[in-house]
Amino acid sequence: ATPIIGGTAETGSTVTVTVGGATYTTTATNGTWSLNLATATPTSGSLSLNANGTNTVSATATDAAGNTSSAGTQTLTIDTTAPNAPAVTSAALSNSATPIIGGTAEADSTV
Repeated sequence: ATPIIGGTAETGSTVTVTVGGATYTTTATNGTWSLNLATATPTSGSLSLNANGTNTVSATATDAAGNTSSAGTQTLTIDTTAPNAPAVTSAALSNSATPIIGGTAEADSTV
């Protein structure tokens, strides 16, 4: 899936975002902005994300008076590698009505 990125900026300011070799512009509405990288059209460059690793996102805001902020940066990490299979470490199961099952899995994964 292609990520949606966003942040905060002065309402009405033009936000310029650079990621994966592409530059986008959008307008902050009610103090926030967002870009759906699957549907947004770059103002320059073409999007080429590191499909399994880190990507740097950089954004500036320019207000109506032409003042441009310093860049805010963030790292976007895309992880397409499946985790290792979980390990079941419980003792052999029996006819217990309330068996206790335990195990281990990759940190932050859902088992």
